Amino acid sequence: MNEKSGERIREIIGGAVVILVGIRIILLAILFLFREYQAILRGFYGADRIGGVIMQSFYQPIFAQIVVLAGVLFIVGGFGFLIRRKWAWLVAFIGSIIGVFGSFLLMMFSLMISEPVWHVQSFPLCGAVWVLLVTYLRNHNWKQVVFSLISGMAMMMTFMNGNASYNKILEGHYKLALANPDIPHVGMIKMLTWSNPVLLYQAVQPILWLAATGFLVVSIAVLYRQNWALPIGLGASIISIIAATPVAYIDTTVGNVGERLSMFALAPVISVVVLIMLLAFREKIWT
Repeated sequence: MNEKSGERIREIIGGAVVILVGIRIILLAILFLFREYQAILRGFYGADRIGGVIMQSFYQPIFAQIVVLAGVLFIVGGFGFLIRRKWAWLVAFIGSIIGVFGSFLLMMFSLMISEPVWHVQSFPLCGAVWVLLVTYLRNHNWKQVVFSLISGMAMMMTFMNGNASYNKILEGHYKLALANPDIPHVGMIKMLTWSNPVLLYQAVQPILWLAATGFLVVSIAVLYRQNWALPIGLGASIISIIAATPVAYIDTTVGNVGERLSMFALAPVISVVVLIMLLAFREKIWT
């Protein structure tokens, strides 16, 4: 068997697998919207997490639709592999990135309230497609693969910290509105004291999403050996460390009463790993 025929077999097998995963995660996302969405909202309400109810009421459908979009990209990309189109890999790879991102956040919402749901299997399925693309359908250097994976993890955890900050902002304003019903909502922020962590959440929330976007760009650019990934990665890492560390500290000391380390501590920790790798190896990671 020559090299071209072996490559063609990989494209056929890989394309078929990607299409099947795409169909599967689309069905799971539809199942989520019509069966599990309300159960999760009731779980947040039962846990007295009003900020979570408000945020998830519009966040969860958005992330479910992101998973549907990932499934569509899988089907299109998989078909591209079957008919041997150059754009197939990029389309499927973008689908794997947004699929992992959307399914991870949907999964975390369920785990936050210990709600068992079917759609959590979308996350490992999208992750498996990502591995298939970077190791089987296109043989990237192991350094590129590892760094892209770590950068993607930093992206998801940093975005989740931004999500958590937004949740705390909504919950803080809701509680202030209940305690002071005669005060207009536009004046709520003026009632926050320096001892109230909601002020800090409002300061860092937008920039955390900016850092997450930077990590997303880097996780793709490193596989294309783009040298401009270095300054973007350095900037995203520094922003995440500065902005995510206070969120992790407050959630550990206030939310968990210092009894256990907050899950939000993963964002600055992984960002430190990305920063060290970039400072130590720079362009050698992908060249």
